[in-house]
Amino acid sequence: MGNTSRNSASKQHPVVRKALKAASHSRGKISQTPRKRLLILVLLGIVILISVGIILFVATKENTKSIPTVESAALMGLYYAGNSYQVRNAIPAGNENSFSYAVATTLREILAGYENPHTARIYLTFDDGPGRDSTVRVLDILRSYRVKATFFVLGNMVSKNPDILRQIDKDGHLIANHTYSHDYGKVYASSKTFIEELEQTDKLIAEVIGKSPVRIMRFPSGSTAAAMEADPRIREEITTYFNAGGWRYFDWNASLQDSLTEAPEPGSLAKNLNESIDSLVASGEKDIIVLAHDIDGKPWTPDDLPLVLDHCIRKGYAFKVLNVNSPVCAFR
Repeated sequence: MGNTSRNSASKQHPVVRKALKAASHSRGKISQTPRKRLLILVLLGIVILISVGIILFVATKENTKSIPTVESAALMGLYYAGNSYQVRNAIPAGNENSFSYAVATTLREILAGYENPHTARIYLTFDDGPGRDSTVRVLDILRSYRVKATFFVLGNMVSKNPDILRQIDKDGHLIANHTYSHDYGKVYASSKTFIEELEQTDKLIAEVIGKSPVRIMRFPSGSTAAAMEADPRIREEITTYFNAGGWRYFDWNASLQDSLTEAPEPGSLAKNLNESIDSLVASGEKDIIVLAHDIDGKPWTPDDLPLVLDHCIRKGYAFKVLNVNSPVCAFR
């Protein structure tokens, strides 16, 4: 029988024998393909892990030298929470031209969707600007930390410093309405004068930055301003206007207390605010809206701002910008 098979094979046409041999070889290769693919994937995974580890090590080591006031771990906008790294909004300034800094920034963007939902959220807000000196300093600081904030601007200040307003917008901060004059006697004289100031400022902002601003505002002196409380009809009419136009207003639950007439002890404002924020977080508050001011002639606001940012970053708090869906923060 074996001889018959060999004889039969020997009688096959050379072309047929070649085809059968090629088919047999192909079957062997196909059976090996899954194993080879698996081996390649494993090796590729190992290379990627090693590469990422080296890049992270270099990034941290390189940028630690250029960030003396903030932990090098904050380079990527990450903080350690529980048993995993989470994302914060701040990325302190480093060597932006370096490869490792670019990689760190990219990783931070990739991980942006994994922010710890239990982290306290800090909404920095600045009232009464834009100022010529103070606002510029505040913007420089926020830019260096990669932190975004909300600026409640006055129409009369926008008229004086339109270029500063454009810079606020260019830097990606939120611009919100704080009426035109901030003059209690004018703003709260009637609902008509209040609405006129609001709409005048809204129109001016749109003309300067070239787009309609969000419908977010803050009452001068807050939503319980004595001048407005004196006449309940004013509040009722303003509330009706807000509901019809989709406006939201925000007060605050923490303050830098920087609207002073005399210079405070250096660092004292930041110290008090940091303690207040920590106390709120300890009590279970997760959304903290901080009131500060960017008024010219009061340099202690930008002087103390880095101390607040450093503290919040070390605590692992996330920085946020207000929007129409932000949690309510209202005195009434």
